[in-house]
Amino acid sequence: MARARDTAERLKAIEGLIPPAMRAAIQPGPAEGDVWCLLVKGSAAAAKLRQLSPMLVTRLKNRGWDVATIRIKVHTGR
Repeated sequence: MARARDTAERLKAIEGLIPPAMRAAIQPGPAEGDVWCLLVKGSAAAAKLRQLSPMLVTRLKNRGWDVATIRIKVHTGR
């Protein structure tokens, strides 16, 4: 439960940096060490998120999380 809460809090911390139309397509994934994974519906949203990732990492670091990399996985929903 604590891990799920942590990843949800991370997503909430970066939500303001993500375009509103994309927010529903993003789900928090697992965090392992300094790598956090985001699950994204669609390759276009994933590409945009990759462009935003340096800014997202900076926001997370400023909020106290030890994140060096955000890994983005396209989730097909199968």
